[in-house]
Amino acid sequence: MGLEQNYNTYQSSPNPTLQNINLKVFHGMRVAGCGTVGSGKSTLLSCVLGEVPKISGILKVCGTKAYVTQSPWIQSGKIEDNILFGKQMDGEKYKKVLEACSLKKDMEILPFGDQTIIGEQCTPTKHKFTAIHNSPSFCLYSPDHSLDLKSHWLTNLRLASMGFELHNSLSTILPFFILVFMLINILWRSKTKNSNSKLPPGPRKLPLIGNIHHLGTQIHRSLAGLALQYGPLMYMQLGELCCIVVSSPEMAKEVMNTHDIIFANRPHVLAADIITYGSKGMTFSPYGTYWRQMRKICTIELLAPKRVNSFRPIREQELSNFVKEISLSEGSPINLTEKICSLSYGLMSRIAFGKKSEDQEAYVEHMKGVSETVAGFSVADLYPSIRLLQVITRIRTSVEKIHQGMDRVLENIVRDHREKTLDTMAVGEEDREDLVDVLLRLQKNGDLEHPQSDDVIKATLLDIFSAGSDSSSIIMDWVMSELVKNPRVMEQVQTEVRRVFDGKGYVDETSIHELKYLRSVIKETLRMHPPAPLLLPRECGETCEINGYEIPAKSKVIVNAWAIGRDPNHWIEPEKFYPERFLDSSIDYKGGEFELIPFGAGRRICPGINLGIVNIEFSLANLLFHFDWKLPKGSMPQELDMTESFGLVVKRKHDLVLIPITYHSST
Repeated sequence: MGLEQNYNTYQSSPNPTLQNINLKVFHGMRVAGCGTVGSGKSTLLSCVLGEVPKISGILKVCGTKAYVTQSPWIQSGKIEDNILFGKQMDGEKYKKVLEACSLKKDMEILPFGDQTIIGEQCTPTKHKFTAIHNSPSFCLYSPDHSLDLKSHWLTNLRLASMGFELHNSLSTILPFFILVFMLINILWRSKTKNSNSKLPPGPRKLPLIGNIHHLGTQIHRSLAGLALQYGPLMYMQLGELCCIVVSSPEMAKEVMNTHDIIFANRPHVLAADIITYGSKGMTFSPYGTYWRQMRKICTIELLAPKRVNSFRPIREQELSNFVKEISLSEGSPINLTEKICSLSYGLMSRIAFGKKSEDQEAYVEHMKGVSETVAGFSVADLYPSIRLLQVITRIRTSVEKIHQGMDRVLENIVRDHREKTLDTMAVGEEDREDLVDVLLRLQKNGDLEHPQSDDVIKATLLDIFSAGSDSSSIIMDWVMSELVKNPRVMEQVQTEVRRVFDGKGYVDETSIHELKYLRSVIKETLRMHPPAPLLLPRECGETCEINGYEIPAKSKVIVNAWAIGRDPNHWIEPEKFYPERFLDSSIDYKGGEFELIPFGAGRRICPGINLGIVNIEFSLANLLFHFDWKLPKGSMPQELDMTESFGLVVKRKHDLVLIPITYHSST
C-alpha cells in the first residue's frame, strides 16, 4: 500500500483536509497511527479506503482490504457466525484464529462453546472475523479492542496506586472469579431489580468488573467523557464498589453543601489507612468527634491566618536563596519543575519541622511513594471482600515498606523536638513555634477529648506536609507552563508584578494583594489544572435522593473537579487559557462557588488553602519579577508539551525546562 504526495479533502471543505501525505506499507509490516483527538487518524484511514476524495497524488492498495470501524458490527447469533462473518468454514484456519486471538479459553468457559448465542454485550469480539479473511490489508480503527475480552479488561485493570498491572496474577484465578461473581451478580440483580431503576444513569456493566473497562490511563478525562453521554450524576460499578460520579457544579453543590453531612465520611482506602497510622490524620479519618477535634486543631492552631503570617520570615529567606540559585544558571536551560519541587519541599520542611530535614532526600522519595500509592483505584480496594488480592498484588507489603521509611524520618523529627525543653520556652514565643512544637504542646497541655499520641502527631504532619508541598509545586509548575505557552499573558502578568515592586527592587509579601492579574492567572490555572482532578472520595452515609435519583448508602462518591472546571455550560471557551475571565468575577476557590472547587468544599474542604496560596503567590511573584523566561533554542511556545501524568495529583508528564534571564529593576 502506498500514498505519494497525496492531497485529500472532503467536498465540503475549501482547504485540503490532509496534504503532502507520503506513506508506504510493505508486505508484513504493521503500522500504528497514534495521535490526539482531531489529529487526522480516522481521515487517513478513510483516505486509504478511498472515502475521502483525492485532489492530487498517488494512492495504491494491492488486493482487497479488511476494515473494522470504530463502532462494532455484530450479528445476533452464534460466536462462530460472527467470526466467519459470511465466509465458508476452513477448519484449520478457524482453529488458528481461535488460538491467535486467545479465544480457546473463552470457548471452554462458555456453556456451548462457539455455538453460544451472543448479543451486543459481546462487542469486544468485533475484530475477530477479520482474521478469517485472507485480505492483504487490514485496517483496524481501534486495535486495542482486538484483544480478547479477558485481556482487554485486564489491560485496563491497573493498580494505579502502585503502578502494577495484573495480567499474570489475576489470570491464574480468573476462572474462579468468573464462577463466583456470576453467582453473586445474579443474586444481586434479583434482589435489586426494582431499586436499580432509580439509580442515576451510567454505562453498561460487564460481569465481574462492572465498568472498570471504561477507565483509561487518564481517569478524570475518561469520566468526563462518559458524563457527556450519561449526565452530571452518573452511576458506575467498579468491581464490588457502587460509585457515583459528579461532574457539574449543581450536582457538586448537592453533595458538598445540601447533603454535606450525609457525604462527610471517607471510604476505606487500604494504602491511605496504612500510611496514615490507621487513618489518624484529618484527611482520611472517619467523620465524627475525632475528626472534628483534628479539624479544630488544624484550623485554629496549625493553619490559622496568624500562624501562616508567622512563617513570613521563612518564606522570605527561602525565596531569597531560591532566586540566587537560579541566577547562577542565567542563560542556561534549567529543570524548573525540579527547582520548584525542591523549593516547595524545603519551604514546608522549615514550616513544619523548623529546619530542613537531614533526611530530606529520603523523605522526598517516600513522599513520592505516598502520592503514587494512594492514587487511582487499587484492585484490593475495588474488591475489598477478597483479601487474597492484597497478597497477590503485594500492595500491602509495598505500602507497609513505604510507611516504615516515612515513620523513621517522622519519628526522628518528633524525638528531636521533644528533647527541647518546652517548659523553658519564653512567653510570647508561640509565634516562633513550628508545627511539631504546636502538636507537642497540645499533646502535653491540650486537655483534649481524644489524646494526641505520637502516631496522631506523625499522621497530622504527613497530611499537612504532603498537601502543602506536592499540591503547591504542581500548581506553580502548571502556572509557569501556561504562561510560557501564552506569551501575551506572560507579558501582562510580568508588567503588573514589576509595576508593583520595581520601586523596591524586591518582592514584598505585604503588597502581594495588589497583584490582581496574577491572582486571576492562578485561578485560571486551578480551573484548567486542579492539582487533584478527582477530589478525595466521599462515602454516602445513608440512602438519599439527589436530582430524582437514589444514592445508595455506602456508595463511593467521586467529584470530578477537572470536568467541572471545563463545563461549557458555565465557562465560555473552557479550553482557552484566559485569566481575564476572573478579573471582574466574584468566583474564588474557597468552596463558596461550585464552578471552581480545586480544594473541595463543605466540611471536607482542604484546611490548608491559606498557607498553600500564600506560598504559591509569593513564589510566583519572585519568579516573574526577577527573571524573564524562554524556551530552549528551537522550541516554540505553542508547541510546548502539556501532557498530563495521572495520579493522586496530576502533574506534567515531562518536566518544564526553561532558560532564565535576569531582570534588572530600575532601583
